[in-house]
Amino acid sequence: MKNKLMKSLGLAFSLTAVATLAACDQETVNQITVAEIEEFQTAWGEGLVAISTAFANGEDYVTIAAGVLTDLYGHDYNDGVVLFNPTITEDVVFRHSFEDAASYFIGTSSPVGVIHAEDGQGFATNPWTAVNFLNDWQYTFYGETALGMGTVEITNDAGEITTVEKTMGWLRSEDGSIKLNLHHSAVPHSVLSNNQSTEAPATAAINTITVAELEAFQTAWGEGLVAISTAFANDEDYVTIAAGVLTDLYGHDYNDGVVLFNPTITEDVVFRHSFEDAASYFIGTSTPLDVVHAEDGQGFATNPWTAVNFLNDWQYIINGETAIGMGTVEITDADGNITTVEKTMGWLRATDGSVRLNLHHSAVPFGDR
Repeated sequence: MKNKLMKSLGLAFSLTAVATLAACDQETVNQITVAEIEEFQTAWGEGLVAISTAFANGEDYVTIAAGVLTDLYGHDYNDGVVLFNPTITEDVVFRHSFEDAASYFIGTSSPVGVIHAEDGQGFATNPWTAVNFLNDWQYTFYGETALGMGTVEITNDAGEITTVEKTMGWLRSEDGSIKLNLHHSAVPHSVLSNNQSTEAPATAAINTITVAELEAFQTAWGEGLVAISTAFANDEDYVTIAAGVLTDLYGHDYNDGVVLFNPTITEDVVFRHSFEDAASYFIGTSTPLDVVHAEDGQGFATNPWTAVNFLNDWQYIINGETAIGMGTVEITDADGNITTVEKTMGWLRATDGSVRLNLHHSAVPFGDR
């Protein structure tokens, strides 16, 4: 447990107690449910297969694709932005607009004016026959928005299965349906190298998260990673520094201790939602907690990192006291080598007024795989 780590390090972290939140006004907040999300996932899978089947049969797959994008993606909100990082993109990595998403799904057949040559005929025109959202999905809920993370298997007509790890975010639309406002899909690291839910009622007074806060957070996250690495290299107390970074920046005090976390480099234990699993990923065998995963070695944060740069391609969707963002990060090591990763992050407003991560998905760019 986290307290065991704090105690074992002799730390005196003063954690602000989580205040009891006011109950939602059910007349104004239409809480998203797990059942709705599971129905959505079924519809998303059926939509992909429908596009593929129509394409194979010489039918009007373009109209079907337009319907899927219109019905399931929330481009009518947030100035037309749905944060979208598809599985297979290199030249134009992020596809936030309706037009960019359409090009990814149906490629050169898209009638909406934006076509990216790398998309070819489009991902959805592959001969897909089935989509299966596995039972490892976990969710967090915030009134009329929700986040989820888990594994999806997509089968083609030869019986071959493509496995992807997805992060999805939903909003309640004006017609009462739920639509995607976030979609990050990545090939599992294991391929590259070889349903629990909680509810957080809304508060009466909204302290809206700002872009300035998110940028300050990103600076702190980068500085934290470098601080752990530097302390490790200098044989200093990097374990205590890591404990502080996880405590100050990750929201494990909320949602029953769950922060949806899919790190860049995991294979055996892909998702690291708990404090203990996250600690193992960052400092590996040095963690004094009960959870240590052998694949982590000394930990990702003990590599010789010297700088972290969040590039200017980040885009955000802010919903009151929660926010989600997507963009590119460059991490430089002591030899000047730069590691590029594509990240999706989600934040919540903590009871002490700070912003903390409740979602962190990191993946190697498709072009580097």
